Amino acid sequence: MAGKEAASSRSEGRRPGRGRGLVRAIILAATPLVVAAAFVFVLDSSSQTDGVTGVLAPPPKPVWGYVTDEYSSSPIMSATVRSGDLAVETDADGEYVIGVLPKGATLSFTAFGYEPVTGSLQSGINMSVALRPRTFTGRVLDAATTKPVAGATLFYNGTMMTTTVTGTFHLEDVPRDFKVKVAAAGYKKMETEVVRQKALDLKLEPFAAKAIYFSFYTTGWDERRDKLLSLVDRTELNAVVFDVKGDYGYLSYPTGVPLAREIQAEKIMVKDMDAMVASLKKRNIYAIARIVVFKDDELASKRPDLAVKTRGGGAYVDNEGLRWVDPFRKEVWDYNIAIAVEVARKGFDEVQFDYVRFPSEGSVGSNVYSKQPTEESRVAAIAGFLAAAHARLKPLGVFLGADVFGWTMFREDDMGIGQQIEQFAPYVDYLCPMVYPSGWGPGSRGISDPVARPYDIVEQSAKYGIERLARFPTVRLRPWLQDFDDYGPSKRRYGVEEVLAQKKAAAAAGAAGWMFWNASAIYSEAAYTPEGR
Repeated sequence: MAGKEAASSRSEGRRPGRGRGLVRAIILAATPLVVAAAFVFVLDSSSQTDGVTGVLAPPPKPVWGYVTDEYSSSPIMSATVRSGDLAVETDADGEYVIGVLPKGATLSFTAFGYEPVTGSLQSGINMSVALRPRTFTGRVLDAATTKPVAGATLFYNGTMMTTTVTGTFHLEDVPRDFKVKVAAAGYKKMETEVVRQKALDLKLEPFAAKAIYFSFYTTGWDERRDKLLSLVDRTELNAVVFDVKGDYGYLSYPTGVPLAREIQAEKIMVKDMDAMVASLKKRNIYAIARIVVFKDDELASKRPDLAVKTRGGGAYVDNEGLRWVDPFRKEVWDYNIAIAVEVARKGFDEVQFDYVRFPSEGSVGSNVYSKQPTEESRVAAIAGFLAAAHARLKPLGVFLGADVFGWTMFREDDMGIGQQIEQFAPYVDYLCPMVYPSGWGPGSRGISDPVARPYDIVEQSAKYGIERLARFPTVRLRPWLQDFDDYGPSKRRYGVEEVLAQKKAAAAAGAAGWMFWNASAIYSEAAYTPEGR
């Protein structure tokens, strides 16, 4: 009867050991010298009349319970429950029945992807537990549109991963509470503390850098630098581009890179770059570190074995009288990447490589390199350098940008300089074409006078480039624009009207912001005040 009662109880949805108004008592029958038997009787108050009715008690009942997810309260199937040599698995409802156990027995509960729990049976025959997931699932979304952000990078507990095309991520072996950092091109970086919860939607705020360039010497000229920073504070500007390694190959700050110290490449403009970057962060200014790569007169002169050479054996010199280093040489890659890593650790938001190409001025066809400069080898060299830099910089949480010629937006060959945007787009966060109107000749792209029609040439260039990059969802296009007078035959003065036209064109094309160049860092200040302010 007892066994039938237990079976009936389970079939009716009641668990073993749940009584029906029963009261237990123990009655012993024994001979004068030896205990002959011990019986457990149950007093049933519902059937008792004027006497005591005794029935044989059912055998001890097994321990049972449920295993659930601590965050979602959903049942965990196939969790293992173990006590000594006994081991069972939970069913689809998360329920287990393990067997008869004494009070104080130790039970362990384990399940794939969950933190194990061990406890002792305190009383009764029920022991249910909730296991904490060691995995964490969520999505990264655009805060403005709620669309998923593909390729966003998450950093947590010394681990890095990227989101899928649907913006989802899955973290393994996470602690109970932890911090996660998220970065994606075109968005503000974020850091948040993740506490006990089911899942998480991380919403990134869209961000478009609106930057001006600080020349190498401006960074060390306190009065001029402070005036430009004041301009940033007062206007729509929210970013600055600093030369950390300029056109001559000099470094503007004290460096710890051995080769830079060996060739005495330091020309100190900023004595404490860490403090400088920290001050920019306090002002909510996005800091971009510009590094001129293969145009490096200092390295080429001190290490002629790394220089681009002519057929006569001398060093190649461009139209500015500056030497270049060989883009095929891994020593040159390592040198520039070491500088990039150093400034990334100082807190810059972005490292931007300029002159990341082969030289284009003069009789470049007679140049001699360490490898034969075919189109394939040139593209492989530039893409290879960016891939190597990406591998070192990505774990540091810094964005990587690359400056390219404006014509690369339309040309599918490498133009003889190794820049073919589809080949190295996977390794950059920001592609930065230099679409200065003065860089286009009359009739370019069907525009009779690009210098006089800055809106048209900028809008067309940026739009076409964005279309070509559509299959690379992690890359954003942010052009370099012109705030300097035309250097061509027209000598057209560029001022507020021309700057505004370029800004509007970049926005209309869908660019992720813009950067204005002036070699002397003198800008048309009125052009940067937002409309309506």
